[in-house]
Amino acid sequence: MDFENKKTFEKVGKPEGISFETPIGQTYEKVNINFPEKDLSLRKAFKEYPEIKEIINNARNFKEENTDTFNGVLLGNSKIELAEGNSLNLSAEKLHYTIYFAAHQLRQEQADTMKERYSALSTAGVVYDKANNSFYMSVRPKNSQEQPGLVDAAGGVLNPDFKNANPFDTIKDRFNKKLGLEVEDIKSLGIEKIFDKHYSLYNIAMYGEVNGSIPTVDESDFDIITMDEIEERLQSDTLTGPAKATLLLALAQDKFTEQGWGKERIKKIMES
Repeated sequence: MDFENKKTFEKVGKPEGISFETPIGQTYEKVNINFPEKDLSLRKAFKEYPEIKEIINNARNFKEENTDTFNGVLLGNSKIELAEGNSLNLSAEKLHYTIYFAAHQLRQEQADTMKERYSALSTAGVVYDKANNSFYMSVRPKNSQEQPGLVDAAGGVLNPDFKNANPFDTIKDRFNKKLGLEVEDIKSLGIEKIFDKHYSLYNIAMYGEVNGSIPTVDESDFDIITMDEIEERLQSDTLTGPAKATLLLALAQDKFTEQGWGKERIKKIMES
């Protein structure tokens, strides 16, 4: 790496609200998720809060005002365990989407008391094209509730009804729908935690590889980030928090060390 590139790289700082819950640079071939049959109710989730009626009203109003937002059951409040055989074990609760909304809103108002409970459990993935030395990412819809029009990591909440919430099946489906790519070579990069003003998420970061395959969706729905511009993009406001976190975990792999990245550089960024 020449001096100019190194100087630019040193400006890349830790993205706001992002941390990694698993070792940087590690990959996983299997992610096991266990969850109960019954989903958690609003009253049980917030039973210790005197504002429970207000929380329920806010959740009801949110559902009425955001009819296009997913209002089903999702997985959340996850507990993570490193397991043998290059795999991750997670346990999670089944939450209604309004619980996630209410918790996220309450956290903005009472950060010290709410802390980091009842976050959603999601997948977030990036596709690397070996032939073009570039990453493919999705673009959030212009009518999205959060960060419309920004470049994002393809993915979404883990719905327990979708193939038992297998993150490999989920991300394969998202790569197909959001990028128009059939990606067979997929692995997990670990767990990223996103707690900022936009998100209350634990993301299972996913990584896929293709060799010369270009996204087939409308060109306004995806973005190509070349290796030459990735430092600049990580410093910009064009990427969501999940996009930055997933890119950093992808770049932590040993295969990118010769291009100036690798786990040691990512560790330094996260410690900055």
